[in-house]
Amino acid sequence: MSSGVPAERAFNEDSPMDIGIPAPLVSKLVDSYFSNFFYATLLLHPPTFREDLVTGSATKHVVLGVCAVASGLCPGSGQDAHLLNDGVSLEWAEKAQALVFAHLAVPKEENLVTLLNLTLFWYRLGQWQRSFLLGTNIFCAARMLNFPHSVSSMDNTLPAETSRRRFWACYILSRLGGMLDGSNATVDALARMPLPQSEQEFGNGTLSEKLIKFENTERNGSFFAEVIRVGSICFTQNTELDIEERLSNMQALDIALRKWRNGLPDIFAFNSTNLEHYQPSEVSQILLINILFHQSLCVLHASIIPLFTFCRIRPGCEDAQIRSAQTAFDHAQHISSLLQKCMASHSEGHWGFIGYSAYCSSAIQLPFLWCQSPDVAAKATANIKTNAQVIRRTGKHWKLISGLASSTQTTPS
Repeated sequence: MSSGVPAERAFNEDSPMDIGIPAPLVSKLVDSYFSNFFYATLLLHPPTFREDLVTGSATKHVVLGVCAVASGLCPGSGQDAHLLNDGVSLEWAEKAQALVFAHLAVPKEENLVTLLNLTLFWYRLGQWQRSFLLGTNIFCAARMLNFPHSVSSMDNTLPAETSRRRFWACYILSRLGGMLDGSNATVDALARMPLPQSEQEFGNGTLSEKLIKFENTERNGSFFAEVIRVGSICFTQNTELDIEERLSNMQALDIALRKWRNGLPDIFAFNSTNLEHYQPSEVSQILLINILFHQSLCVLHASIIPLFTFCRIRPGCEDAQIRSAQTAFDHAQHISSLLQKCMASHSEGHWGFIGYSAYCSSAIQLPFLWCQSPDVAAKATANIKTNAQVIRRTGKHWKLISGLASSTQTTPS
């Protein structure tokens, strides 16, 4: 740490910041949080947060929330399972929740941080009602802060970038996390809002003077900027349209997704060079970016296939539905291929979306287990087995995914 103050001084009996967690354990949990939790660097600036821990100035409910979230994400998490099994992390989450609720009347960005952490903590454990309650409070807190209008769209200072990233965290949870649309952002406000800068720039505090806005076509190498871009594309589909209009919209979305993918910076290319030279957390980002593309096209094209939905074969649309079925199958295979290549480096599976995509990939490929072509059937079988391994690993951390694991255990050997 830059201050040179020993970590053991972070919490002590006389400190007003004492939360009853040994400093070495806090340090380990914080490291795990920033390495493995999807939203971590959208919510907190790692060096600043670690410095606040050392000086004892970190907000109590933020620290408790971070420790609770990280309790199931430590490398070799089996040795830390007692934190959950013994109810220790549950106690941390309960304390954090009580503290943040006591401060909700005073709008602070730290409230957003803890609310989002706890929303995902309880969701991960399958406590859906509690998670939804906390999630709705995120958007209430964001409105009280007047997000995004109160966030500077011109300032490139670290505090301004941190505030913008917290707004985008709310936006991603709203759009991609399945929460209600409570981001309180108009299309015009989004267009003017700078996207998150790259994780390296943010982590180092060396922010670029040029802010890339949502409406710009220029890319800045930011992982979260790309997640936001693809998320905005995926949410333009309207399933209430008739089949002809849906086919037209699907074609436009297909083109938009491919255009986004073709414009990705080279650092997100899924190739052996990137996989060999990047850290596991960076490989996870590359994997997720690429799976988002294939998963989006899977869902888009499967939405008009009778085998996967309640829709019917429509007269005059048979050819389009057949092509979409093939497209969905192709991208389901791509998902399995990506997962297979990352099995060694992405062994823990902390991100629930990876497990969900593996499940969707299996659902698309399942009918092909009985394909008359032996090669196609064998490939589908191998892919589903790969997907099942990923689902089981991810299910250790996400209750929802563990519930899906049972349906992948009856595939032919």
